[in-house]
This record gives sequence, structure tokens and C-alpha cells, in this order.
Amino acid sequence: MTNAEYARFIAEGGYANELWWTSNGWQWRQVEGRTAPRYSHDHDLNRPAQPVVGVSWWEAAAYCTWLTMHGHTHGWLPADQDIRLPTSLEWERAARHTDQRPYPWGWDEPTPEHANYRASGIGRPSPVGCFPTGAAVCGAQDMVGNVLEWLATPTHPRDQIDATSTFTRHAGVVLAPSTYWNGPSALWCGTRNGDTPGSRYHDQGFRVVQSLRSSI
Repeated sequence: MTNAEYARFIAEGGYANELWWTSNGWQWRQVEGRTAPRYSHDHDLNRPAQPVVGVSWWEAAAYCTWLTMHGHTHGWLPADQDIRLPTSLEWERAARHTDQRPYPWGWDEPTPEHANYRASGIGRPSPVGCFPTGAAVCGAQDMVGNVLEWLATPTHPRDQIDATSTFTRHAGVVLAPSTYWNGPSALWCGTRNGDTPGSRYHDQGFRVVQSLRSSI
């Protein structure tokens, strides 16, 4: 998600409405006094088309809940569907397609034409969609390099199928897969990182999926 997209959440009271937050997330927001992403005033990181970074897992999850409501209210999201963070398995399926390719674009080794990583020399997150050569078969862009992405999967067990809807403060959460400062070896689709849900670093962002609402 971009800074511009996340700004709508802020403008519509996203940090003021407990309805969008998990109980652990709301408690964290109140204790920490968060009202915006960590780097919202950093001109190298806050440009509208750049991916939003410096957001915790809880902020990303709250955005998803708000966006689901927005979609239902305005009619662009069917009532039986939700917006949420992808699981690790969903993310990897989107990146690797059905042929288990090592990179979203296929089997060719990474080059600066494919992604924003160390060899690209950019040194910060690039606007979304700058590397169409590196797009996945499904059309998703920037799936490797650029920024890490929060997932709805715990670090243990990492092969969990169902999306996790909340995490405690000290839980381990999976992020995929690599950033603008990583070398080429980290661009493999199977690369994973982990952090606690309150982490808000300059290379941590998120993307969302649209899915059928669970009947469980």
C-alpha cells in the first residue's frame, strides 16, 4: 500500500476509532500514542506513490479492517468478502505462480531492471510499479526488493494455512521477503523475515488481499 492510500485511513480517523483495531493493537496505539506512520515527515520516505513504511503489524491490520468497511459501504467490495493481510502461503503462491519459479519474473538472475535492491543504487523505497519487468504472473509488482511486507502468519509455525487475525505484543510475525538494501540472494521468493508486531522500521510495509470471508 502507498502513502497516498494510507493517508485516507488517517484522514478518516483511522487512529481515533477503536472499531478498526484488534484489542492488542488498540492498547498498543494508546500506550505508544501513535497517530501516523513513523516516517510520515521524512521526505525520503513519505512521497505519495512510495510504499507506506514505518507501520506496525497492528496498523496494517487496522487499515485492512477500515478498507473492508469502506468497500462494503461504497459498494466496490462484495458483502461476503474482506480485505486483509495475506498469509505466507498466499504471498508465495502469488509470487511463484504454479511453476515454483524462484523469482516473480521467472528463473533469470536478478538485475536492476527487475527490482529495487542494493545493485539498483536507489537507496530508499521506490514508487510502486517502477519495475514492471519484475512483476509476477498475477500482475503483482515489487514483490521482492523495495520493502518488507507484513503477513498474517506467525513465525512458528510458519506453514500455518489460516490467516492470523491478531498477535500479542511479543509474538513473532512473518515478513516477506526483502528490501531495497538487500543483496540479490534475498530476492528469492522463499526468503522470510520475522519481527514483533509493534516493529515500525523504515523498510517495513504491507500489501493486502481480497478474500471470501471465513465461515468459521
